[in-house]
Amino acid sequence: MKRWLAAPALILALALALAAGASPAAAAPPGHAPQPPEAPKAAAPQAQAPQAEAPQAPALTDQIATQLAKLGQQVQAVRAEFLFLAADSALASRDLLRRARALEAKVAKLASQAAALDARVAALPQGVRFIPNLAWLNPDSLAEAMARAMTNYQQLLERLGSTSSTAMAPPGQVGVSWKEHFKVTSLPTVATRTFVRALVPPPEVQRVHVDHRYGDVRVLPSPDDSVRLTVQVTVQGSMDEAEGQRLADQVALDIQLDTACTAQASIPEIHGQADRSIRVDVVMQVPRTLGACVRNSYGDVMLSSLASRAEANATYGDVLGYDLGADARLEAHNGDIKVEHAAGALDVADQSGVVVLRRAEGPVSVDGMGSEMNLEDLRAGAHLSARNGSLRLRNAVGPLDLVVQNATVGVESVRGPVTLNSQLGRVELAQVAGPVTAQCVDGSLGTSFVEGLQDLQTRRCQLRVENPGGDVRMSGESAPLLLRLAEGGAGHHYEATNRLGTVSLELPPTGSATIHAATSFGTIYSDLPIQRRDTGDWQRGEAKLGAGEAQISLQAAFSSIRITTMGH
Repeated sequence: MKRWLAAPALILALALALAAGASPAAAAPPGHAPQPPEAPKAAAPQAQAPQAEAPQAPALTDQIATQLAKLGQQVQAVRAEFLFLAADSALASRDLLRRARALEAKVAKLASQAAALDARVAALPQGVRFIPNLAWLNPDSLAEAMARAMTNYQQLLERLGSTSSTAMAPPGQVGVSWKEHFKVTSLPTVATRTFVRALVPPPEVQRVHVDHRYGDVRVLPSPDDSVRLTVQVTVQGSMDEAEGQRLADQVALDIQLDTACTAQASIPEIHGQADRSIRVDVVMQVPRTLGACVRNSYGDVMLSSLASRAEANATYGDVLGYDLGADARLEAHNGDIKVEHAAGALDVADQSGVVVLRRAEGPVSVDGMGSEMNLEDLRAGAHLSARNGSLRLRNAVGPLDLVVQNATVGVESVRGPVTLNSQLGRVELAQVAGPVTAQCVDGSLGTSFVEGLQDLQTRRCQLRVENPGGDVRMSGESAPLLLRLAEGGAGHHYEATNRLGTVSLELPPTGSATIHAATSFGTIYSDLPIQRRDTGDWQRGEAKLGAGEAQISLQAAFSSIRITTMGH
């Protein structure tokens, strides 16, 4: 610990700010994207003014996407180095300081690179069409994903720079709104085509798998034992009708049979042709006895009224689930997830989107990173992880397991036990009919109207307990504790222990409690008459309110104790 005290404040601050697992949204367009090159390009040229001989828009955006991917990898690598450094307590002070200074220099360099990349976007001609065959796939296009990633990288670099002792200008806000800068011009529809493939799978087939890109996929129940795929092709852009129809006719559906029925659309490549777009939407009907698995690179996935296991993964797009009759796993990397009624176990993972879940009859697992999560009516327990985002939960049946890292969480109306592990979280728990166990580091925790035992352990975390309906054990360090009791409390025991932080007790004037208080190197303040027994560095006292039914023990070290009655 002495070596840590000798280290720069940078390391301790980063240990708190980054250990929570802050992670930018996915930045790089994956290998399926039509515009980025297959291999990284060397030394991209600087953007020129619009009137100069600048590369065509597709080439420029290729270079920007490649540079953004590289920047993201470097930012993540520096973040990992900071985390390892913060966790390495075996380092001597001199080595710790030297490595910290080296990382500060890397942060400054990355901040400069981010500013230069941002300037390149600002230098692009206004109204440039940016990969329209992706941008048409609302609500998320590659431009939007790149803009979100750039903002996250800038914010992370700003956080690193603000805790650094190196003199450097923080990156600040992104200089230009990427999402608004890339104006997508509507392209005329040249040709359309619809075709259907149907087959009755052999008995050994257990599920249907679709690997797709550039369009939406909907999965519906089949009225019989056949698998039926309806494909809608739309070709848009600057071409004549014959050329458009030629491209539409080249779209094919490849189907392979094994233990799974695997379907994949074959789409003509249009690399570097920003004035052309091919979109392929698929509606798949599957028998009730077969599972369904859909992976989509650019587009939404919708699952509706399925009786067997379902899986959906969208890289740039939303995932929607309605009336899922069996277990399901849903994942979105740069989009939203919405589920209305799931009968089986539900596993959800989302990055940088909005998660809405209503009425889950089986156990639920939700992992959100940078996500806004709104959950309601969970009936069979849940494991919920919120990192760098927010979580709102109403009406749940436990057990409920919460993992919080740098997120805002509000939970209301839970029947069953609740377990909380929080770092840098701002958590409120209300109306819990069951025990609550919590371990929190930094941030804040508030509970109200909890009917079971509360065992709450905190460090550098403001803790507030209001109107408990059961016994309370609360302990803290380096932050204040507050215990506020309502009427009643007869037969219950309340314990509050704190170090380097005040302990406050608020009681109704008509309450009934016996209070034992003790503090070392602190003072006891009380609105109630108190019998003191001070010895050395300790102040001790006892007070009684009403008949003295509830038993309250308050203890502090290097801090004070305050006992007040409401209304004073």
